[in-house]
Amino acid sequence: MMKNDKGFVEQESRVKTICNQEDLDSRKIITFIKSGKQNCKVVVPPSQVEQMKSHIILLDPNNEIDAEAVNKVVAEEEKKEVYDFERDRHMFAEVMQ
Repeated sequence: MMKNDKGFVEQESRVKTICNQEDLDSRKIITFIKSGKQNCKVVVPPSQVEQMKSHIILLDPNNEIDAEAVNKVVAEEEKKEVYDFERDRHMFAEVMQ
């Protein structure tokens, strides 16, 4: 689906143009952009998940619905990425070389 999206193709083309102008390795930068930085992914600690599920009563006939709702919230949080300039700028400097 993403390969058919012209927006991604246009953005990749722009990145390649900028890299050519700045004499940078476009492959490294595009790979970095596509994959992101691994330690920037949000990880919801098990203790927080447990706390979020603490209100669920096991004898409630709808407890599975509540647990599934919490799991969806956790999954959405874990899709996010958080970047810290001071922590992460050295990684991009390595990519730029």
